[in-house]
Amino acid sequence: MSRFKKNQKPPVSKWVVVLLVMAVIYLLLQPLANRQFGWNLPALNSLLPDRPGESADNSEPEPDLELAGSKESTKVPGADKPKPQSQATKPSPPKSQTPPISPAESDSKAQPPLPDVDLTSQRPRAPPKDRDENMAAEPLLHGVLRRLGRDVYVSPAGLRYTPGSADGHRLEHLARHLEDQPNRSGRHGVFSGDMEQVLKRIDLGYTRAKQRGPMTSMRVEEERTVFEVTFEEPIGYVGGREGARLRRPATNKLRLVTEQDRVITAFPF
Repeated sequence: MSRFKKNQKPPVSKWVVVLLVMAVIYLLLQPLANRQFGWNLPALNSLLPDRPGESADNSEPEPDLELAGSKESTKVPGADKPKPQSQATKPSPPKSQTPPISPAESDSKAQPPLPDVDLTSQRPRAPPKDRDENMAAEPLLHGVLRRLGRDVYVSPAGLRYTPGSADGHRLEHLARHLEDQPNRSGRHGVFSGDMEQVLKRIDLGYTRAKQRGPMTSMRVEEERTVFEVTFEEPIGYVGGREGARLRRPATNKLRLVTEQDRVITAFPF
């Protein structure tokens, strides 16, 4: 008579041994079969049933991004406080600082313009002198007149002698009254003395008449002004045909005609 009855199951320990042997064989052959044949056999631990209260893996569940975005994050006390800076870490320079310029960059910058140099002499050109300074340095014409511009001269009293008249210039016209013209009809006033003395005498008469001095008169004829001045001593004589007939009488009267400060004519009468 058999020790076990016909329908009796073998002991549990025998099946446990069989399962362990099969598990060991599967554990050894599973990675080899995956590499050799390209299979994707699951690992042995994934086939074992989960224990109650434990998850399939030890990794923590990922947070729900939508829920995390809609809710305020929980702040950890002291997390927003600045961490103490390490002594080995140097502070970064402020952004506003300008980086140092390399020599190449400094050379490429625009340089100030060089002075104007005369290539013939290799020396800087001297700036041209002012025109007024040049004219002021010129000698006075007839010892009295200062040049203002081209063919324009001014006396100390402010009378200007400019181009004009049939003689080409008012000074040329005035020079005709320095000598007699016997064949000229009527009267012709002739100054005594040279041009310098005549110019000074005209300035003196003009100044006295402008100040309404004694024995002076001034009248305006259209755009011209006529000054008449009587001096204490003779300033010339009357010439021309009429003066010759009168034997060239001396005179101390001056007639000066101007347009503003410009001399038109001047002569004894």
